[in-house]
Amino acid sequence: MAATTGPRWLVEAGPARARTRRLAADEAVEDGTATLRGTPADLYLALWNRGGTVDDPTGLIDRWHATGAVTW
Repeated sequence: MAATTGPRWLVEAGPARARTRRLAADEAVEDGTATLRGTPADLYLALWNRGGTVDDPTGLIDRWHATGAVTW
């Protein structure tokens, strides 16, 4: 996931725990990586299914809403 400007972050989610790390401005991500772009607030809202406007060329948010769940 990346903000529209400023810092970029990579979230790696799998069967185990999700991991996050900050990316350098020139650091590339692997081919096939789903990318979301938006403000932190919009990304947060979108992941919680509360609106938000994000650039989602691969349909990741729709797949997340269909199969994912935010749990505490």
